[in-house]
Amino acid sequence: MNSDTLGTNKKGHKKISLYGIDAPEEDQPFGQEAKDFFRKKVFKKKIQEKVYDKKDDNTDVALVFAGGKNINELMIKAGYAWVYQPSCDESFCADWVRYEEEAKAQKKGLWGESGRIAPWIWR
Repeated sequence: MNSDTLGTNKKGHKKISLYGIDAPEEDQPFGQEAKDFFRKKVFKKKIQEKVYDKKDDNTDVALVFAGGKNINELMIKAGYAWVYQPSCDESFCADWVRYEEEAKAQKKGLWGESGRIAPWIWR
C-alpha cells in the first residue's frame, strides 16, 4: 500500500487512489510517515468512496471516507500530502490549497522538514 492508495490488485482487492492529492512515495523522505498516517486513518474502518475517475489499470480515483472523515483532506491538513492541482478541479480543491498553506505555515508533517521533493518530481 502506498501512502495515497488503498488495496492491491495482486491480492484481488479493489484498488483506490486518493483523488486530488499526491503523498510522498514510500522510498522518498517522509514517505513512511505519510503511509503510517494513512494506514492509521483507514485501518479496520469501513471505507466509503466517491469515485471521480478510473485509471487504465481499473484503479478508482476517489475521495475516501473512513469513520465519516474525508481521508484525502486529512492527509493535506496534517501535512502528509500535496494538493495535486493538475487533477484537483472540484470546488473543494480551493479549500484544500488553503489547508496545505496552513499546514506549511504550522510546519506540520513533511512541511516541518527541509529538502522535501514533490512526489511527481521524485518519480
